[in-house]
Order: sequence, then C-alpha cells, then structure tokens
Amino acid sequence: MAVKDKLELERLLSILEDLERMYQNGEIREETYREMKKSYKSRITTLQDRIMDMEQPVAEAVDDAREALGQASAMMAQNVNDLLKNTMRLLKEQLKTAGIEGTARKYKADEVIRLPLEDLSHPFMVKCRVEKGTVSVVPGMGSEVVCTVEKAVKDMLGEELARKKLDRIDLSYSTYMHDTVRVMKLSPSGPPSTSVAITVAIPPGLSADYELVVEHGSVTMEHVAFGTATLKTENGSIEMRDCTGGQASLDTETGSITLERDAIEHCTLETENGNIKAVDARGLTFEARTEKGNITAYESYASSTLETELGSIKFRPDNDQHSCTLSSELGSIKIIVPDPTDPWHIRAYVERGAIRNDTPLERRMQGDNTILSSPAYRDGGIDISATTELGSIRICGINDEC
Repeated sequence: MAVKDKLELERLLSILEDLERMYQNGEIREETYREMKKSYKSRITTLQDRIMDMEQPVAEAVDDAREALGQASAMMAQNVNDLLKNTMRLLKEQLKTAGIEGTARKYKADEVIRLPLEDLSHPFMVKCRVEKGTVSVVPGMGSEVVCTVEKAVKDMLGEELARKKLDRIDLSYSTYMHDTVRVMKLSPSGPPSTSVAITVAIPPGLSADYELVVEHGSVTMEHVAFGTATLKTENGSIEMRDCTGGQASLDTETGSITLERDAIEHCTLETENGNIKAVDARGLTFEARTEKGNITAYESYASSTLETELGSIKFRPDNDQHSCTLSSELGSIKIIVPDPTDPWHIRAYVERGAIRNDTPLERRMQGDNTILSSPAYRDGGIDISATTELGSIRICGINDEC
C-alpha cells in the first residue's frame, strides 16, 4: 500500500506543477485553477499523512538500529576512507609514471560486412539488436548490402588494453533462410565501456523488412523503402525520414520520435517519456501515443489517433478527407485550420478549461460538446474529435501564432 501511495503522490505532485504552469500561461481560468489546486492539495495532504503514519514505526526502529550501529562502525568507516584515499593516490602515481593521463580516451576500430544479393526482388530482412550504440539504415549502391560497424571503447588504461577490448567485441553476424525470407542478423556483444555504431547501406530497388532494437542509443532510417519496420529503443531517440513502407512501429521507453516526409500506409508511434513529431507524413492509419510528452503532427493520413496523458497536442491535417481523435488528460490541444472553406467538423470537449476559436468556422453547442464546422461539411471531410480533461482547446488559422 505504501508503494502505491508514493506513486500516486508523485503523480499528483506532477499534475500540480503542470496546473501551475497552465495558469501562468493563461490556459485555464483563475476560478478553475484555484478549485483544482485546492482539490489536489487536499488529496496530497491526505496521502502524505497516511504515508507518515505507516512509516513512523519503521522509522523509529531504523533510528534505534542506526544509533547502535553508528558507534561500532565509526572507526571502521574512517579506516576504509583512509584506505581508499591511499589506493587512489597510488593509482594516480602509477598512471602518471606510465605516462597515462587520468582521463578516459576513446578508441575506435571499423569492420565492414558485405552481402551480395543476386535478386533484389527476393524477400529480405535485416535484424539488429544492440545493447549500447546506434543503428542507422541508409541508401547504398550496387547490388550488395554493406554493413559498416564502428566499434568503440572509452578507456583510461592505455591504447594497448583498449585495443584488446575492441578485439573482444563479437558482432554475432549471421545470414540464414527463414521460410522464403533471407535474413541478415547482427547482435553485437562486448566488455563494459564498449559500444557499436552500425550503418546498414541498402542497394537501390531493395524493399526489405527491418527489426532494429537498441537498448541504450538511437535508431534512424533515411531514404529507404520497406515492407515492415519495427524500431525500438529503451533509452534513445528514433528517427525516420524520407522513407516509404507498408507498416511501421516505432517504440521507445524514454526518448523522442521523429517522422519526416514519409509515406507509410500504417504507422504507430509510442513513447513513455518523450515528444513525438510527425511532419509531412502521409498514409492510411496513424497512431501516436505518449505518457509524458508533447505531440506535433502535420500529416495527411486518412485516419489518426493522437493521445497523451501529460502533454500538449498540436495538429494540422494536410488533406481534406481526414478522421482524427485527439486526447489529452492534462494539457492543451491546438488545431490548425489551413483553409476554413474545406469541409470541417470539429467536436471539442473540455472538462475543466476553455475552448477558443480564432477561425471563421461556425460555433454551436451540442450537449456538452462544442461543435465548430464549415458550410462545406456534409458528413464527409475533416472530422476531428478533441478532448482534454484539464487544459484548453484552441482552433486557429495557419498564419496565427498557435
């Protein structure tokens, strides 16, 4: 129970910070701000009291144990500190004697893998899994896949030992057939403080499938065609530019996602903590979700879903046939209307906040929803549903500061 209460307390404190920011930016009325602040502060106080009540007996026991242990360990701690100081002093003297600086240097070594392809129309797949480093897919030349691996190590013990570490990096490269698909796979591993930067150059005319996973680092794809592409990171950014494909899934736990000038039939972007940006993207279905972060989407998909829990959404449809759902729990939503004479129908709902219309679209109420539409709308066109629990919704023109 204590763990759940602490997580809820952290969430409420984060909401309170965002509430203050929204009030300072004029996104919510003062009356709404004061009412919400009072409510959240009451809930925070209740949680803090409950956590204190549960932790008090534990704190008292810990204090007793700490006092008893403190006297016994004081002398030992002093001895350990003296020993560590002497060890570090001796190490620095040895490094200085050996002519090695006390700062880490970076050493690199390249390795190139070439895979000739006789038939570029044959199904092909690239699989990369990297613990620390980067993976990039770029256009190549000729009829072979060229994979360049830059191995790197950061070390302060001299070039000889660093080179030995570089030699211990195993690329785990293999090619094999899976059903009718030829697969090229790299799964590098190496000692601590090492990393790899993999660049895969794809020959013109080859439309491959991709599964690129990096634990700590970034993934990028540029100017290539694909059937399916799965790009994942735990801690790092994902970027896709000037690509065409059938289906793409871009997923990161902590990091930003960028999509620019891409034509992808079905695209899903997800991040737990980071911003999402899609500019000049087009296709059939588009989904973008983030727990903590902002979403910016200027796109021409037939159907879109944009969702964030803590963050803002900025949306501009670049086609006149579009169905879109915009949702934020805590944050503002801005909808840019390039041409108000197009067939527009916007259904906006704010639980606590304001709705502002700076365009010629006609405004009316329909139950709890605010409807903004153009005369050209006849059950077909640009259909948008925008909802935020706490924040503002603004509809503005393309030349407005929105």
